[in-house]
Amino acid sequence: MQNKGAIQVFAILLALACIWHLSFTLITNRIESRIHSQAGDSTELEQAMLDSIKTKVIFRVGFKGFSLADYTYEDCKKREINLGLDLKGGMNVTLEVSIPDLLRAMANNSTDSAFNQAIKSATELQKVDRTNYVDLFVQEFLKIRPGGRLASPQIFGHQEQSMIKASMKNEEVIPLLKREADMAIIRTKEILDARVDQFGVTQPNIQLLEGTNRILVELPGVKDPSRVQQLLQATAKLEFYETFENAEVYPILEKIDAYLAKIKITKGMDTLGRDTIIPPDTNQVDLKPDTNKLIDTNKKDTNGTMGNDMNAAEQEAAHPLFFRMQFNFYQGDNNQQFLSPGPMVGISSARDTALVMKYLKMPEIAKMLPKDLKLRWTKKTLRDDGSEFGLIALRTSKGKPALGGDVIVDASSEPDDTKGGFRVTMKMNSEGAEECARITKANAPQGGKPGKSIAI
Repeated sequence: MQNKGAIQVFAILLALACIWHLSFTLITNRIESRIHSQAGDSTELEQAMLDSIKTKVIFRVGFKGFSLADYTYEDCKKREINLGLDLKGGMNVTLEVSIPDLLRAMANNSTDSAFNQAIKSATELQKVDRTNYVDLFVQEFLKIRPGGRLASPQIFGHQEQSMIKASMKNEEVIPLLKREADMAIIRTKEILDARVDQFGVTQPNIQLLEGTNRILVELPGVKDPSRVQQLLQATAKLEFYETFENAEVYPILEKIDAYLAKIKITKGMDTLGRDTIIPPDTNQVDLKPDTNKLIDTNKKDTNGTMGNDMNAAEQEAAHPLFFRMQFNFYQGDNNQQFLSPGPMVGISSARDTALVMKYLKMPEIAKMLPKDLKLRWTKKTLRDDGSEFGLIALRTSKGKPALGGDVIVDASSEPDDTKGGFRVTMKMNSEGAEECARITKANAPQGGKPGKSIAI
């Protein structure tokens, strides 16, 4: 009898544990079903709505007025039952890291005929021979140029390459090339891990295919393959931008906010403009200032905040942009508010970033923005809990950055004992170094005026 009682207790506990884990799947399915019905056939709108509630609490454990644990949509997605590709569908992708491009970059795009012919021949051979690509390249190079030196200044031993010295023998260079190829594959996997994690896919499978340059990516439940493809295949580029000051961009944002209110952008867009699944956090509304009252041409606060006698829907209708994005200001004497210096022109909660960018990309809004202005969210969140991002105003030169990563010929990192973390050292080619000096000088403090930021 005692054993029977223990079995019953165990069975009850097991059932409760199953219900607990199943509850996350039921909740996310219910939310996604409602959003799908609201978005209709628009996959883009559906994804924007899902992005907007990523950090929104949708499951609360506790009693009335008391919470034991809060779970956001993103938390629930991570805890839902993994059905896998067979049951849930999704996307299966195999990506290949281009070692030929890596070797070309290490050789500073050498024009050496034997080098380029060896790259071409090795690429053709690897279609039928799965031998390590570097070994195939070296084999073809020595076949074309017997006794040829890989560390030649015309190939890997050029002055802008610090890892490989011109005096090195081939036996010393080959291990370095293989190590860089292996590290490139590992770095690519790490980048894919980070990108997929941001995409919010439940229990993805990303693994290196041993003995190849390929990476297998399995994403269960993905509904927008084109978006995933763009996310996975996007090229990560190191770019340096000059920036606008907050005060330069604020008047433009003020006009955009007024225009959105004039065309009643929130009317008929309730499913996107206001979260109909979970009401907006009205406790944050006071942080969204009424720009017609708060900041004048001297950038001072004169009248206070957005009217507290208005409900959330009315406030958003009156200020569609500033309801979802707080402009960047600081509190001065006598509670006056001033635009903060620097290139950050707005701050949004993570759930609102997709909607803000959707507004800013509207064709009629794009015409209001200067052609040399590019608005981008900060890579890192402004809070430790990941709830807020800053909008940065980048200044372009004919749509391009002031300086591209192609001028970097070498880079290394080392621990920073003074400030903590790591210090990155970059070496540029002569053209890049000259342009970097010009940019730095142009944005340095001058005549008592503060300098401007350089965005990376």
